[in-house]
Amino acid sequence: MLAAALVDLGILSVVALLVLNMWWTGGQEHAWTRDRTESQEQARFAVEYVCAAIRQSRWVVYAGGDRLLLVDGNGEKTGFRLYNGTMYRDFYSSVSATTPSASCPLAGPILLCRFLREADGRVLVTVQAGASGRAWSLETSAFPRAGGGVTR
Repeated sequence: MLAAALVDLGILSVVALLVLNMWWTGGQEHAWTRDRTESQEQARFAVEYVCAAIRQSRWVVYAGGDRLLLVDGNGEKTGFRLYNGTMYRDFYSSVSATTPSASCPLAGPILLCRFLREADGRVLVTVQAGASGRAWSLETSAFPRAGGGVTR
């Protein structure tokens, strides 16, 4: 009788360990998937927003590293930059201003942001977001359309 109870208890403990392990692993996967989805959504939003701004711009003032400066269709200077893992949109009081008059956080957390002006006038946009020790990159390019893409 005692031997049968010990065998039953041993089997029950093995089953309980397997169930708890599956539950813990499922929780970890859920957290990882949630973080990945949020990171990818932030990166996607940043890329779409920046590309829309490029398409609506008259010309690109500067595109290099983690900074992009544009003159939009209304003749106003705007910029995008990465600072402390957050992408910001900068507003300038005039086209000749070098310091933004206001900044607005656009997306985050962003690990890497690169802007590169190609020889044909398009701007290559690369955004890398990450969570839980993993990173995902999005890359696209856009042409300024409001002013024909002419760079001053």
